[in-house]
Amino acid sequence: MSRINSVIAAVLAMGVGAATSGQTLSLIDNPSLGEFIDITQTGQLIPLADEEETTLDVEMFPGNFVLRSGSIVVGINGGLGFGNETETNLEPLNQQIPSPDAFIGGQATLAYWDDIDDKEGDVYLLQIMGDPELSDRVIVQWNFGNFDLTGSVLKFQVQILFNSAMTGIYAQYLYEIQGPSTGAGAGATIGYQDGDGGYGDIQFSFNQPNAVMSGTVLSLMILSPADFDGDGKVTVGDLLLLLGDWGPCADCQVPSTCLADIDGDCAVGISDLLILLNSWG
Repeated sequence: MSRINSVIAAVLAMGVGAATSGQTLSLIDNPSLGEFIDITQTGQLIPLADEEETTLDVEMFPGNFVLRSGSIVVGINGGLGFGNETETNLEPLNQQIPSPDAFIGGQATLAYWDDIDDKEGDVYLLQIMGDPELSDRVIVQWNFGNFDLTGSVLKFQVQILFNSAMTGIYAQYLYEIQGPSTGAGAGATIGYQDGDGGYGDIQFSFNQPNAVMSGTVLSLMILSPADFDGDGKVTVGDLLLLLGDWGPCADCQVPSTCLADIDGDCAVGISDLLILLNSWG
């Protein structure tokens, strides 16, 4: 009997399951997890002046486990704030996360925090409810046809999912970019600011050229501890990595040398395999 078959047979013989633990909120860069939906023709134009913010005209956002319920504030400078009032600011000078200049340090999705002039483009809003193919969501799209006066076309959007139970995705940042690299993250902060949500801040990039490109999809997800390759899914690739580490860990003091030791007992065994199988998909 092969190693894989013998291990799985042992698991089936035990007939028990295990709960996952140690889950981490991350921004996963994987274009297969989402699709840019251009809403410039179907969405509502949001009139924003330079350096301005406003509360979105949507039904009361119920929250989705990670993002707070209540109002959603949009800023021309490329971010959304949650649980805040209209007068909170997204300052023009981007900073590293966390920053009090981003919605007074509150919870925020910062898809492209930069000093963006309203003369360069517009912001649109679309709320999708009851669509047979898409889960309920709010889409906010920033649309700039001459970004930073360079001739770059920079379109990016945040999709906020109301019910994330099926996909495990709470929000997505999606990009369409054409032209010079100034429209690809060289002067922007891209990430998630946690406020006091308890999940931790995620700085995907800070003033990094070519951090994003046309077709980039960043998904705000809670990774399973069994997602060893970080693709947002637990699949055969993760199972093979676990089986490759099977047995006692070489160095218990260096966790990175034994990534498949999910339960922290300094060995990769049946308990770790059960956690992986319980997280499958």
